[in-house]
Amino acid sequence: MSIPDGIAQSIRELPTSYLDPIAAGALQEDNASALPGWDAELMSVLSVGAGTVALIRCSGTAQIATGSCRWSAIVKVVRPGAPNRFGGVELSSPEMTEIETYQSDLFARREGPFRGARCFLVDQREDGVYWLWIEDLSDYSGAGWSADQYLGAARGIGQFRGSWLREETGDIGRLLRNGVLNNLSTQPVLVDMQNALLQESQSEYVREGLPGPLYDTALELRASIPSLVHAALKLPVTLAHNDCHIRNLFTSSVEAPEPEIVAIDFAQVGVEHLGVDAGGLFGSGFMWTDQEAIALMDMADGFYSAWLDGLRSTGWTGAGEVARLGFLVPLLRPTIRTAGMLAFVSQGMQFPLQRYGGNKDDMPASFRRRFEFLVPFCDEALILARQIG
Repeated sequence: MSIPDGIAQSIRELPTSYLDPIAAGALQEDNASALPGWDAELMSVLSVGAGTVALIRCSGTAQIATGSCRWSAIVKVVRPGAPNRFGGVELSSPEMTEIETYQSDLFARREGPFRGARCFLVDQREDGVYWLWIEDLSDYSGAGWSADQYLGAARGIGQFRGSWLREETGDIGRLLRNGVLNNLSTQPVLVDMQNALLQESQSEYVREGLPGPLYDTALELRASIPSLVHAALKLPVTLAHNDCHIRNLFTSSVEAPEPEIVAIDFAQVGVEHLGVDAGGLFGSGFMWTDQEAIALMDMADGFYSAWLDGLRSTGWTGAGEVARLGFLVPLLRPTIRTAGMLAFVSQGMQFPLQRYGGNKDDMPASFRRRFEFLVPFCDEALILARQIG
């Protein structure tokens, strides 16, 4: 029996007293009592995060005041220090950042529809593995968003970040400050991508996606990192998720009485400049399918306006140039990666193709359009960085 299978079996053998508070949290009923007969099944979704051993869905029935009711929760099994599915190990213990974030409930709802997934229990087992009992978001939409869902998420992120701008930083002072910015130039994936681009300079596949001067532009982008970081370090900072992409965010149905945007995966949480999450969500869409990339191209102005509107709705009155630079800086990374993913595919890697979800032969033309669309945002960011100094 594999380790995940063994954990699933252990969950099936838990006493009802263990599951009572989890059922109560899942149903938001204080006096819920778990009834015998629950199940635990390994999920087919694979997490790429360091330390994640398994994702297990547990479901059963609980007794509440009005009768019996079905409940469910996701158990994220985390072993601190364990490698991710590609063998990589993080030195900064992102697993503990996620665990501590869930324990502190920093992402409980504030202003607007954005919040973190509820965590019902953080259970450190005798073998050092953690079981994180997290809200099951199966009824929420995690892919194929409509324009309204994207715009709602942008506004919600603005409201959440703006509400934290008014707070004292005591509760988040322990978190890493500007870690994303300060590590941008040394991020292994960006370094590896540039090396791959250099190695594939004669690749017909790469040159099809980056013809003529586009290839040189791709190589030159990392040189702009220091000036962008220098300017962005002067921007207002607040609590940030730091990994906002559509696979980490879930939206409720548009027909829901109270629409929500719910975030998971808090391994990268820190204190970062005000634009990192909105810009990150927008830019991340260019790392996946054509459907997502095209949708975001079509709504670029509306997405930014929705985020800025959400930010200003909380009372933030900063300069437009400050907000715009904050939004644009995170776009440098996906711009570099659009080029780098072509080089990786040219070297035989399958992961970029899995993310793209399309035909290998179609990828150069698709990623050329993405690269050409994103580069002007990077140019605009450099202009603003010089103005802000």
